Amino acid sequence: MSEPYKLATPQEISNARYIIQSYLSKSYNDPQGIIADYDKDPFEDNWYVRMHGISKEAITLWLILKQRSLFLECHFMPLPEVNKCQCYEYLLKKNNSLVGYKFSIGETAVYLISHIAISQISYQELDRLLGSAWSYTEAFFATAMEIGFKGKYRYRPKSIPVFWRQKQ
Repeated sequence: MSEPYKLATPQEISNARYIIQSYLSKSYNDPQGIIADYDKDPFEDNWYVRMHGISKEAITLWLILKQRSLFLECHFMPLPEVNKCQCYEYLLKKNNSLVGYKFSIGETAVYLISHIAISQISYQELDRLLGSAWSYTEAFFATAMEIGFKGKYRYRPKSIPVFWRQKQ
């Protein structure tokens, strides 16, 4: 069994804030990056991140810094209207292939969730976590929506986004 995350010092929390903020700022300003927009709650250590998607136009992610961990919550899809058991079965089976994330059913939506210890926060780890949320959403969103919103949702491929194109 893994050891629980230790309580972070004020300096560790301050460092984590700085890393998250500078990573998001740098990624947002990258013309080939996937971050469309981000903002920080002025009263709490919560960041809202919106990423460009292909199968899902916008992928929304919350980063929530606590005393021990950074929690990530990605809004994957609304709760299915039809074929609920089949949709949840599909997502539950996909949980086996996810690394660092898992599907979670909330009150009004299905989420991809993850968490890491404050001591693990780095540019590389944030890049992996945001990239994974993006990749998992792109890989599973269309099928989950087609199952859970049969007749209301149809995948319409968009053009390849700028961040996928080769540099000239």
